[in-house]
Amino acid sequence: MHFDFDGGHAGGGGTATLYVDGAQVGRGRIQKTLCCRVSSDETFDVGSDTGTAAAPDYEVPNEFKGVLRSLKINLPTPVAAELTQVE
Repeated sequence: MHFDFDGGHAGGGGTATLYVDGAQVGRGRIQKTLCCRVSSDETFDVGSDTGTAAAPDYEVPNEFKGVLRSLKINLPTPVAAELTQVE
């Protein structure tokens, strides 16, 4: 994913472009972003966790050893309606 921030104030919007295997598969407008709610060095990982532990008894790094067959991200209807699918 690539996020092109509008600039200006923290929490501002921008355009997100999603890529799969190097090919653009989606693009959409994100009106607002989070401001100071997560650490600037925190990660968003799928299949492995290299950031902050979710609980004291959870060790990082932690890699999923199985097969991840799918990933589903549910977006609220107003956000999903603004996305443009690229074919």
